[in-house]
Amino acid sequence: AKLSGEGGTAGEITYHSSNQTYLTVEVNTGILTPVAVGGSSEITAIMAGTGTVKSEHITKTIYVKRSSTATAVAQADKIYNGVSQIGVTGNHVTWTGITEATDVGTYIAIATPEENYAFEDGSTDAKTITWKINAKEVAVIWEDVTSFVYNGKPQAPSATAESGVDGEILNIVRTTGINVGTYTSTASISSVSGGRGKASNYTLTGNTKQFTIARAKTATASSTNKTYNGATQTGVTGSQVTWSGTQSAIDAGTYTAKATPTSNYAWSDGTTGAKTITWTMNKKSVAVTWGSTTFTYNGKAQGPTASATSGVSGETIKVTRTTETNVGTYTSTARISSVSGGRGKA
Repeated sequence: AKLSGEGGTAGEITYHSSNQTYLTVEVNTGILTPVAVGGSSEITAIMAGTGTVKSEHITKTIYVKRSSTATAVAQADKIYNGVSQIGVTGNHVTWTGITEATDVGTYIAIATPEENYAFEDGSTDAKTITWKINAKEVAVIWEDVTSFVYNGKPQAPSATAESGVDGEILNIVRTTGINVGTYTSTASISSVSGGRGKASNYTLTGNTKQFTIARAKTATASSTNKTYNGATQTGVTGSQVTWSGTQSAIDAGTYTAKATPTSNYAWSDGTTGAKTITWTMNKKSVAVTWGSTTFTYNGKAQGPTASATSGVSGETIKVTRTTETNVGTYTSTARISSVSGGRGKA
């Protein structure tokens, strides 16, 4: 380069670096090129002398420092999508730790500025960057049916959910109820088939559903009249009920029992109140065996002999009959005077 000044013409200008380890300079143009950071070099510009201008020089010390343009930050939280995702971004840094992942979790990556760079604050220490992949939200699809009738088995609305991730199938389970009542079913992911196969990569929304189980209208209660036989007999029958009162007896008579549907049942009309059931133990009919029916007057009371067999083990019937004394035609009436053994009741 040539410079013109008053009184003459400047000579050629050249440039020189005292420490080319850190900084070089193009001799004729003075263009500086950093070589390394952390040091300095003296740059001298020398103007050659001419017939009208004497030689001049000027020296400046230039320090070469790192460029404060290194950056390292976490990206916005990711949402699981079944493929690997990068959770950090930066310039002029080298990374260690976990910079990308597929599954839900919190990850740590470490960024260190490259050789000639520093962070904005001038520091060169490694920075720890924490980043996350959040679970994918999936809505539960509930069955419309929410009213059930007791059947003794676990019941609840069915529940499904679509993963929205290619190749992954969500296997959904839900809580159930058995007895009559109002319940809240809660759905959860039991497992994932295919893909990453991890339930922890998902979270369910709308995962509860209220439902009811009503009483089964199948409770029954009725009477069955019996005939005395000397043993205990039950005069009522029913299903899904609890009994009070007299359900069984031995002797002839009329009895009353009460039936109440058990907790999961109702009568056919839907009611659950106790029903009064009346039943009867009828007397056993026994045939009289009669003796001779023709007699000759003898001044004494006469009549056909009469007997009867109970037909009940251990019980003997004693029979009496009416008699007559005078000549005539009569009707003798037999009756049981007593019973020996067994219940001993006529």
